[in-house]
Amino acid sequence: MTTLKQIIHQKCVDLIDQKIAMHQKAMNDAQDAANKEQRSTAGDKYDTSRAMSQNERDMFARQLAESLQMKKVLTSLDSSRVAKKISGGSLVHTSTGNYYLSVSCGNVTHNGLTYFAISPLTPLGQAMLDKEAGGDFVMRNEQNSIRKVE
Repeated sequence: MTTLKQIIHQKCVDLIDQKIAMHQKAMNDAQDAANKEQRSTAGDKYDTSRAMSQNERDMFARQLAESLQMKKVLTSLDSSRVAKKISGGSLVHTSTGNYYLSVSCGNVTHNGLTYFAISPLTPLGQAMLDKEAGGDFVMRNEQNSIRKVE
């Protein structure tokens, strides 16, 4: 049987896969645009346009590398592991929201509930680390209670 944490984990993987495909396509499109530039009598315009296309390609290449690194981190997490203390890979239900400590890739929805995928390195992730269900943590001068850890 698939657990809620495994479902949320897979949705995060799917989200990252979509980003990887989008960055790869954008990078290839920018490279194609640079390759198709025609040298004209206005050489400076050609050089500027080609440089802009190359800069755009480089930007998408960096974004692709970041997304690939995020996927690597996600695939290293064991979504079937259950721990009492919050750590990387934990699904945490708090008084202020639901969080999946994995990578910062936005939020996913399941059965009408939103789960925020955050890195354990974020301030919020750091505030929750090593806490247990029933415990509390403070974020932005606001007391939060941990209701459940999966």
